[in-house]
Amino acid sequence: MKKRCVLLCLILIAVVLSSCSQNVNKAYPSQDLVVDQNRSWFDDFVISDGTVRIKCHVCILNQTSETKNACLTGDFSEDQKNGFIKENKLIAQQEQIPGQIQFELIPGENEFDVLFVGTSADSDQKANRLLPAIEIIPINHA
Repeated sequence: MKKRCVLLCLILIAVVLSSCSQNVNKAYPSQDLVVDQNRSWFDDFVISDGTVRIKCHVCILNQTSETKNACLTGDFSEDQKNGFIKENKLIAQQEQIPGQIQFELIPGENEFDVLFVGTSADSDQKANRLLPAIEIIPINHA
């Protein structure tokens, strides 16, 4: 049963990543939406039933005058290499709204507590306590 749940989660992640990448609006210059490194941090992680939940606080600056929508992915290559998780990229979801992977970014500062959820590997030791490299993937609803 656990293997089926993990497999289903992996399939869901693949579908969501595919959906996010297909809806990328190439017109958004990358400097319009940036992670404020000084106001963002890694918080903690929990391993339960083969699943790793990594909590981070992320501040995103929307430097435009329009509200934008985006997905966030985190690069966990080091943790994958060290045997902590099986995936190297994870999609962020809003902690307060489980399963919500789309973030509404109003002009100015936007702060979120996010969860990156992955599959536990062999080790229970995270590579480091640093914020992962976060990619902001703008979504075009037009």
